[in-house]
Amino acid sequence: AGPPHAFKRLPLPRFPYRYTLTAADAGMMTGQAPSSGALPALHVVAKIDQDGMVGVQPGDMEGSCPRSPLSPGERDGDIVIDQVH
Repeated sequence: AGPPHAFKRLPLPRFPYRYTLTAADAGMMTGQAPSSGALPALHVVAKIDQDGMVGVQPGDMEGSCPRSPLSPGERDGDIVIDQVH
């Protein structure tokens, strides 16, 4: 619930895609990046958006990391895209 702690917008990535979330990604929401020690464990979710608009539209796809929440610095947080709206 609530706004995301961090997000990363990727135009047309090639799959499989290796990702990293950093404190700089968290700063995109607030305009100020927290220190790496201040980052909480996160539930990692990905969305493939068909039209680039906020909100869920028919055809959008999403999924999450089954091992969520992930701690800062944790590796191998594979995301499974398994939902189509």
